[in-house]
Amino acid sequence: MALPSADEQWMLELVNRIRVDPDGELGRLLTSLNPLTAVDPEVQSALDYFGVDSTALQQNFAALTAVQALAWNSGVNEAATGHNNLMISQNTQSHQLPGENSLLTRVQDTTPEFINSVGENVYLYGESIEYSHAGYVIDWGFTSTGIQQPAGHLLNMTSGDFNMAGIAVGTSQVGEVSSTQNFITTSDVGPFILGVAFDDSDGDGFYDAGEGLGGVTVSVNGISTTSWASGGYQIELLSGGTYIVTFSGGGLTSDISTTITVGSANRKIDLALLGNDDTEVLLVRDDGDFDGIDAVGGSTPTEPETPVTPPPTTGTEGTDASEILEMTEGNDTVFAFGGNDIVWGFAGADLIYGNTGTDLIYGNTGLDTLYGGRDTDTIYGGRQEDIVYGNLEDDIIYGNLEADLMYGGQGADIMYGGQGNDTLLGNRDFDILRGNLGDDFLIGGSGNDTLIGGSGADHFYISQDFDIAADFNGNEGDRVAVTGSGVSIQGNSQSVTLIGDTGSIMIEGIGFDQFDSDNWIVFV
Repeated sequence: MALPSADEQWMLELVNRIRVDPDGELGRLLTSLNPLTAVDPEVQSALDYFGVDSTALQQNFAALTAVQALAWNSGVNEAATGHNNLMISQNTQSHQLPGENSLLTRVQDTTPEFINSVGENVYLYGESIEYSHAGYVIDWGFTSTGIQQPAGHLLNMTSGDFNMAGIAVGTSQVGEVSSTQNFITTSDVGPFILGVAFDDSDGDGFYDAGEGLGGVTVSVNGISTTSWASGGYQIELLSGGTYIVTFSGGGLTSDISTTITVGSANRKIDLALLGNDDTEVLLVRDDGDFDGIDAVGGSTPTEPETPVTPPPTTGTEGTDASEILEMTEGNDTVFAFGGNDIVWGFAGADLIYGNTGTDLIYGNTGLDTLYGGRDTDTIYGGRQEDIVYGNLEDDIIYGNLEADLMYGGQGADIMYGGQGNDTLLGNRDFDILRGNLGDDFLIGGSGNDTLIGGSGADHFYISQDFDIAADFNGNEGDRVAVTGSGVSIQGNSQSVTLIGDTGSIMIEGIGFDQFDSDNWIVFV
């Protein structure tokens, strides 16, 4: 069986992401719809070059509905690889090259399953895997809207008819990413439980090439497989039903399980290691809550036929013991009190207090307000615009999606804004603030802090004490924000230091003679 490479697994994950969560895709590719502003500068160049119309793009995406994730098919991959290699050798982008069989014949020749329908996307000139994915789903081209009409690549990727795929990724003669995506419909196999196991080293909550965890055992009611070197896995089921899916081995500290109901369509469950402490979580990607955490290492699901007595929920309190507290889908308030607790907010605008103990708090969906409490906590905001307070001790805070407001409090905190235009305030002590995606505001507060804006037009505030801006890019829209009456500037060929009324900030990686003080400083 031909297994996917890391890049092919990455592209498959991107395909399945838009299939199971089409409503969230534009928000992952773009930071603004008017004007269209891409996360990736190379994608932005393509949007500008083709003149992509925002209204037409939104109309295409509004017509999409969630469909099943695609299982990997090695025979289809073989056909895709043959065609991709031929495009590279002839340096020509085409669906049928001279002397080559038709798409259907190519796939039939390598695939034992009966094929009801087939589709194909090809792109010889991708700047990267993510750029190629954006090109497929935006479907840019030379039309009056800057989008191909119809948007055939997007329609192939999101068609509910297909249930399997084979993807080939290679390098063109000029060093660009060449990809061929072949999709099929077959009733000979499936449904599958499928997904990917990965170590989320870049903190974006999603698989990237190189993050795959191979050798993890995945078991479903006595049927088991092992994740591939790329991190992907899949198990074919004999019928629909309710199943317990368990991940174990492969370096995991403990078994982790969740319960899932399968009908006639594939279901997707990912295993991720999150945060600096590699918290083991499961994410059921196709349950309408793409980024929501559905299980945490150490928890054991109840057998489906056994009645479930839920833990404390709306308006109730935890105890001083270590416990798992699950909220409802409504607007909940919970006090975890003592113990090392795991608190899941689920949907609704939740108010969660970790109180004492080393807590793990997940806001999930809804406009949440989360307080870590007195000890060292790990807090995940979730899908919407959250307010997160680390409070005391050394906390790790993830804003995740949307525009979050995050306060580190006392202690040496590490904060990740995630997607969205976030505001990060380190407050006291020596903090590390990472804006990640979006146009972020980074305010270190007291203590010598490290500020890393990430992509987007970020604002680095001169606050108290001495801070470092580690990735300032004025050409990307980054600015140093100064409060007070003025600022003095000094530096050398390696860095620039700005000294304000309340503190100073050193900008690394840019020389004094390169720093454009007229354009890269704003007074607030």
